[in-house]
Amino acid sequence: MNTANGNLLLNGLYNGAENLPLYLKSDLAISNLDMMDFLTQFEMEIDTASIFDAVLNSSMYAEVQFSREDIVFDTFTLRDCDIEYVGKVDHDTITTKALSLNLKNVNYNLDRD
Repeated sequence: MNTANGNLLLNGLYNGAENLPLYLKSDLAISNLDMMDFLTQFEMEIDTASIFDAVLNSSMYAEVQFSREDIVFDTFTLRDCDIEYVGKVDHDTITTKALSLNLKNVNYNLDRD
């Protein structure tokens, strides 16, 4: 998918069957994604001096298992994350190679109270 002056390529598997866990497993490749442009497509209000004023290049494997009972990720896993983040103004750079992250029972709340 071409978006925000960059590309997103998602190759994945989604399961929504009642008798199996609700999950998404995918390989994700991101090239030259303008993070600020991407996020503003979702009508998010972001300070232009934020860390999102950057370009992102990345490849990774992601797996998310959603709870059927509440607003919880049962698991959230990222593996083999190669990430290059470059700030557009100050050119600060963050690079990772083979980063892994495994989270369990993650609550999320989208309310702005």
